[in-house]
Amino acid sequence: MPFLTILSLFFAVENAKALEVSILTPQGPRVLRQWSGDELKKMSRNGVVSSQELIFDRSTDDLDLNVRADVDLVSLYGDGGRVARVPRFMIWRGSLRFKVSGDGALKSGVSGNPILVPEAFFFLEGIRRIELSRASNLYPGTKLQVRTNPAASRGEKIFTQSCMACHSLERSPKIEPTLLNESFLRGFAVRHRPTGGMALDPRALRGLLAYREALASEKSVVNSTQ
Repeated sequence: MPFLTILSLFFAVENAKALEVSILTPQGPRVLRQWSGDELKKMSRNGVVSSQELIFDRSTDDLDLNVRADVDLVSLYGDGGRVARVPRFMIWRGSLRFKVSGDGALKSGVSGNPILVPEAFFFLEGIRRIELSRASNLYPGTKLQVRTNPAASRGEKIFTQSCMACHSLERSPKIEPTLLNESFLRGFAVRHRPTGGMALDPRALRGLLAYREALASEKSVVNSTQ
């Protein structure tokens, strides 16, 4: 077989799996859709693909509606082993988009308010895999077992969907629920000034404090019965 033909077949095979979209299940990742570079280019408009359209309108068609509704975290896997975890609400708000490169690989970009999505955190080159999951599956130590307190449930959602999105990245300081005391949270705005300035409203502050207390209480009960 001529060398040129072999080379063409190689690139065709590589291009056929330009992007894989999967969902994380208790049994492990399950592939939902594989996109070729050509398909991504056709979907793009001026080289840009809507993350909402690609992930939730096109790649999850076969998912049960309840399973689909449970997805609240999107993990992007790029070149060099880099991973960015993006809360679903950022995608639904149109804050994240994808740009298609010449070989069909994706790179991420952001639009709208840079305070909501600091581009430095979520920019990735060569995205070849996107994995959908529940935040609690990736951060099991953050999950509440009892949800009788609405404020605590609200705080859990804020922590796993918003806080952990940035704090799971290698450039961010790691954060645990045990840190969420009032003194720590009062300094939130000052610490986040370098990322564009973010603030906690009183309702979010109360929720995070209730979440920390409920989680600590649950762990104390578990430890006392062991």
